[in-house]
Amino acid sequence: MIFDLTAKKLISYEPSKSSEDLRKNFVAFIRGLISFPVDIPGTAYHECMQGRKKAMKVLRTMMRERMPHPGRQNEDFFDVLIEELRREKPVMTEAIALDLMFVLLFASFETTALALTLGIKLLAQNPRVLRALT
Repeated sequence: MIFDLTAKKLISYEPSKSSEDLRKNFVAFIRGLISFPVDIPGTAYHECMQGRKKAMKVLRTMMRERMPHPGRQNEDFFDVLIEELRREKPVMTEAIALDLMFVLLFASFETTALALTLGIKLLAQNPRVLRALT
């Protein structure tokens, strides 16, 4: 429910009006986050990568549909990002804008506990980063 509300406010996403189920893609992504990173069909990691790829495709399609309409009124945060991308010298690229939207949607989808667990796992796997932070 929180994800649907956040998606509506951030990107004006309506599950009933979309052919792609964004929630389903995020579920697939989250299930494989803390899995063994083997990208073989049928593994949790593969499903994770496919979920992210499909979610990013939905976001990219939405962005490309809105880009040609410069007079569009800002209805959501996605419109604000698109307006920034239209500037002569934008502060971010299209790829960064899409990643930002993905991360914001992810943050509304999953709990803090999973995010902390994933952060600790990644720090444990990268001791150089851990040393830089301490």
